Amino acid sequence: MRLRLGLALLLAVVAFVPFALVVDWTREANEAIAREAREERADAIANEARAYVDDELGELAHALEIACRDQAAAAEGLLRAARVDAPTGAPSLQVAFVLDSPAWAGAGARPLLALSDAARTAMRADWTRIELPGARGREYLGRAWRCGDHDVLGAFHASAFLLRASTRDAAEISLLAPDAPPPEGADRRIVRTFRDASGRDALVVAVTIPPATVGHREQASLELNVQVLALATVVLALLLGLLIGGRLTRPLGELEKAAQRIGRGELDVKIDRASGSAGATFSAFNRMAEELRSAQSRAKRAERVAAWRDIARRIAHEIKNPLTPIRMSIETMRRTKQRQHPDFDEIFDESTRTVLEEVERLERIVTEFSRFARLPRPQPTALDVREVVAQVVQLHAPGGDATITDTSPRLPIKMTLADDAPRVRADRDQLTQVLVNLVQNALDAAQSKRGDQGHVEVEVAPTSDGGVRVTVSDDGPGIPLEERARVLEPYYTTKARGTGLGLSIVDRIVSEHGGTLEIGESRRGGAEITFTLTREGPGEDAEASATS
Repeated sequence: MRLRLGLALLLAVVAFVPFALVVDWTREANEAIAREAREERADAIANEARAYVDDELGELAHALEIACRDQAAAAEGLLRAARVDAPTGAPSLQVAFVLDSPAWAGAGARPLLALSDAARTAMRADWTRIELPGARGREYLGRAWRCGDHDVLGAFHASAFLLRASTRDAAEISLLAPDAPPPEGADRRIVRTFRDASGRDALVVAVTIPPATVGHREQASLELNVQVLALATVVLALLLGLLIGGRLTRPLGELEKAAQRIGRGELDVKIDRASGSAGATFSAFNRMAEELRSAQSRAKRAERVAAWRDIARRIAHEIKNPLTPIRMSIETMRRTKQRQHPDFDEIFDESTRTVLEEVERLERIVTEFSRFARLPRPQPTALDVREVVAQVVQLHAPGGDATITDTSPRLPIKMTLADDAPRVRADRDQLTQVLVNLVQNALDAAQSKRGDQGHVEVEVAPTSDGGVRVTVSDDGPGIPLEERARVLEPYYTTKARGTGLGLSIVDRIVSEHGGTLEIGESRRGGAEITFTLTREGPGEDAEASATS
């Protein structure tokens, strides 16, 4: 899954890089188009404003031209500060001429021609006709009105085009000082220039369009389309990456799962063939799995052969040991018989006793080997392990219980039986055989080191998975670390007399019951052997292997 996502992201990046270049180029082209549109729009507004000033405001323009040439007119207050123009009494004003004082005294003066509805609302006040002194016969400049504390001049009908420009583009037609700077980024076009008596520019009529107004709707729409296209491209690239990544990683996922199964020991894995390079990889993997199965089969056969060779060698050694005294006893009897030795009867009795003992030893070896080679099939039943432990302890140390140790000549055995130990499914006879072997080994080890002061403990406790744990410990010499694995091998023993099959049989019974066996060191320094039994007991495979 991580590989699939990684490929998807990689494809998304690869697809997005050229698209980002296209988007950047489109944005630059869009900005160029918007600039061109603003230029055209500003030119159109300027041309309309120029015609409006020349036609509709011709008389006012003429008066302003005269006023600019006659500085005394401004000095006498002919045109004083005004915020809004006034109509000739009618509140239906569409265009108002607004003056800031002084009208032509510096760069800060900004007489404005407002193209908004706000002027009409402001004109609803009480208008008073005033006469401006010093008009000097200039009738137009003498016609003014007072609105509140402000003197106003002129009232005109609006141009529909300029009203739309004001509403849509926030355009303004302004009466400005020649050196008045435009707002930052604004587009300003000079419509009309008025000069003073010396010929210098005294006042200008200009069209001012704020930045990013003309064509901004088209530009915003195009940018939105570009953003939507970019998002769609990324989503499409991700989906394409997931699709392609899935097709590329699906064979890898199957290969990974098969490798994990082989790692768990399941060598019967086979991947269905696929086309292309994946098919060749799968074929090679299947051949490898087949070779592993063959190698494992050969290794198991070799291991079994080696194990039986080792067992045969040890059996031969065990059989050879009693054959030597048997042969010597028989030869002794023959010599004494030939020589007619007077103590022949006594020698005969002693020799035959030795022969019988060694024959019994041979019989014991054969019996143990038969028992190890072919354990009976488990017959599991639900049982209480504590009861079986108590019976085995009673056999070896009568009177032993959880709190009182036996005071008989045999070693004391302490039992610790947990009250919450559950019942498990197990073969009672085989479990008894396991406990007898472990307890007897513990008693022998404790007596060999401590004599009558040896100590043996048996503990039964529940496991976390609902099974039972049994621990048999002693204070004997213990089992060295390097020998703990070997003592479970057939015919390996540390005792002077013994077949070496006891712990091998114990380990096999516990394993076939689905449990585990561990060898460690007890807290008293001796050996500690712990085995577990599951609640379910031996499975069908274990029961079948016991009879195979």
